Amino acid sequence: MAGSISNWDRLFQQAFHHMRPGGYIEMQEFRVWFYSQEGELSDESYVRQWNCHLVDGMNIFGKSINVVEELVEKLKAAGFVGVREDVLKVPVGPWPKDPRLKELGRWMQIQTMDAIEPLPLALFPRVLGWSEQESRMLFSKARQEFKEMKRQLYVYTHFIYGRKPEA
Repeated sequence: MAGSISNWDRLFQQAFHHMRPGGYIEMQEFRVWFYSQEGELSDESYVRQWNCHLVDGMNIFGKSINVVEELVEKLKAAGFVGVREDVLKVPVGPWPKDPRLKELGRWMQIQTMDAIEPLPLALFPRVLGWSEQESRMLFSKARQEFKEMKRQLYVYTHFIYGRKPEA
């Protein structure tokens, strides 16, 4: 939902209002920022460049894409209780040795590669003033970097839930 909601406080207030007492709300969001097992991605990294421009463009557009770290407090402010957050490190690519994580990484790599272009192709030219050619060139280079396994990229996925108190 990140990047599609402009007012999370209002969304959670509406959810709280329409839920039965004792009902649960649950969401899964990932922090839209990529990390490497080697450490921080350098400014020369095409993944980092793509990521920075995506985050900046969405902020200018008015729908922040990196809100996951605010959601626990927003749920509590809306009145939910027992709010819990579990954060998992999810590989991007089949680089882990663990077979389960290797499979998860394959799927996350596919999802990430599919997500490189659709939203930014409208955002970069319309909001950031890039040409379509400049945009597609960065997407292509970022896609190549996502395919490489030497950096061992990963993201953090947050599982957040809370309950509406009993009446």
